[in-house]
Amino acid sequence: MPELHAHIIAEAAYMKAWENYTCHEEPCTEADLMQRAATAFVRKILSFNAHPLQWVVLAGPGNNGGDGFFIARLLLQEGYRPEIYFLPSLRKRPPHIEQCIDELIAAGLIVQEISNKKNFPLLSADTIVIDALFGVGLNRPLSSVAAELVMYLLAAEVNCWSVDIPSGMGSDQYIIGPSVRAQHTIGFESLKPAFLLAQNWPMLGKLDVVPIGLSPNYPLIHPSDTRLITEETIREIFRPRQGVEHKGHFGHSFLVAGSEGKMGAAVLAAKACLRSGTGLLTVLVPEKYTVDLLTALPEAMQLARENGLPKLEPYRSIGIGPGMGLDADAEKLLVDVLRKSQVPLVLDADALHLLSLHPQHLSLLPEGALLTPHPKEFDRLFGKHSNEYERSAKARQISQQNPWVVILKGHHTQVCYGGKSWFNSTGNAGLAKGGSGDVLTGILTALLAQQYDPLQAALLGVYLHGLAADIAVNTIAQESLLASDVIESLGKAFQTLY
Repeated sequence: MPELHAHIIAEAAYMKAWENYTCHEEPCTEADLMQRAATAFVRKILSFNAHPLQWVVLAGPGNNGGDGFFIARLLLQEGYRPEIYFLPSLRKRPPHIEQCIDELIAAGLIVQEISNKKNFPLLSADTIVIDALFGVGLNRPLSSVAAELVMYLLAAEVNCWSVDIPSGMGSDQYIIGPSVRAQHTIGFESLKPAFLLAQNWPMLGKLDVVPIGLSPNYPLIHPSDTRLITEETIREIFRPRQGVEHKGHFGHSFLVAGSEGKMGAAVLAAKACLRSGTGLLTVLVPEKYTVDLLTALPEAMQLARENGLPKLEPYRSIGIGPGMGLDADAEKLLVDVLRKSQVPLVLDADALHLLSLHPQHLSLLPEGALLTPHPKEFDRLFGKHSNEYERSAKARQISQQNPWVVILKGHHTQVCYGGKSWFNSTGNAGLAKGGSGDVLTGILTALLAQQYDPLQAALLGVYLHGLAADIAVNTIAQESLLASDVIESLGKAFQTLY
């Protein structure tokens, strides 16, 4: 079985270049790749014991449609009698597709061109529709009969399996228009950017990615700028303890957090920081809450904010923002930290909000700063975005233009640095609750104190954060998951890496 390159997130141009490289390297033909893709698709769909009364293959004018014709031929060889409906092509189809069509016609199958609504297939609840209309190369909305056909499928609510990507969905750009709602999407060789964006999930259905034998050398020579954070990624970063160190080896973290009504954020960030391996932790909070923090977390040291910012030389990392407030004193404190810090910084929550209110302070952000906005915070900082595609691209752009690590939080949290991005593979909907971001801030601050570089800390931190949530929901429903539950599962998350 060919290797699956699941750690690569391939944009449309990358996939095309990868296929061309494979054809030259082996060598093989476009028809060979089409046959491999069709074989992988049919093997997967039949593994689900799919035996409908009616198979309908919808083929488009391009290579995705070619995959559809090859799929129909394989179904025929398996003893099925699929019906094939295809959209007209403005250009003559390649010989290998024409030959496949001729074979289907010769076998007595229904092979019908769709020129208008009158040619749409009749569908029932016992129909499986194979959507091979348009693939990852689509860069504009569906129109004319193609759009009408997709709207027809949406209204029919049939069992639809999409080839590589639901037709009408942009692989790596936002396309306004109708898109097939698949019950199952079978992607080829690697993930696509569209698969990681929450707005597309209702249209993807169940997602599987299957190998089709593209060259393993191409990603080595031309690494993708977009990747998935996997356990393999993390094992290359994580440094297990050797058992001979003392607390000084693991750094002294400094947290600026908490204010009236928001001390919970400070406690969560501080506890997560200690659970993530920092040797020492000092938390700067309003004086009247120092006793509260001591009671909640005796392992942490406390300083009163009213006494001003202490000397920062003892600290190896700084986390600032969770619950710190938005008043003038909080702004002054943020500016002081930005101007005086000589160590890696994590900025979250109120620190990000303050930067959006006073954008002139963005110029003070040091190299290697970690920004951890959720979508609303990101838009406050960098302008409104109408969809996830735009926001994702902007995060990459910001990281390319500035020496920062941008961590755009979401179900598949995106880490951006130097114009490249990594999407997280851990986590669940239970994290969509207040306090989750404070926990992440604490984790990141601790990892920086242990001298992981900013990108390593970001990748390891978001992975552990999500993994702890995944471990927690083994015994706690996602609806009931609390940020404190995530903290309590951090130890087991670390254990999985030993």
